[in-house]
Amino acid sequence: MSSTYIYFTRDSSFTTNEFPHSAEFHRDDGPALIRINNGKVVSEKWYHDNMLHRVDGPAVSLCNHELGIKRCAYFFNGKHYLNIQEWESEVLRQTLELS
Repeated sequence: MSSTYIYFTRDSSFTTNEFPHSAEFHRDDGPALIRINNGKVVSEKWYHDNMLHRVDGPAVSLCNHELGIKRCAYFFNGKHYLNIQEWESEVLRQTLELS
C-alpha cells in the first residue's frame, strides 16, 4: 500500500510519496503532517517548531477506516500526556501565564 504525505514547514507545503525524514514540521492552523492511503486520511500530526503540539485537541490522530478505529495522542510543546486531564491543565496553565 503506497502512502502520500502532505507536510508543512515554516516556509512551504509539499506532497511526496516518501516519509519526509529531514523536514522541520510546522503549521499554525492545522496538521503539519498528513498521511493518505487509498484516498483516505490515515494520520494527522500537529507540529509547532518541529515539536508535536496542539492546544485544542489531540496532536496525533491515527485512523483505521476498515476497522472503524481512531486513536489519538495529546502533546503540548513536545511532551506526551497520557492523561487528557493533565494535558488540559497544562494548556490552561500556559494560557494563563501568557495572559
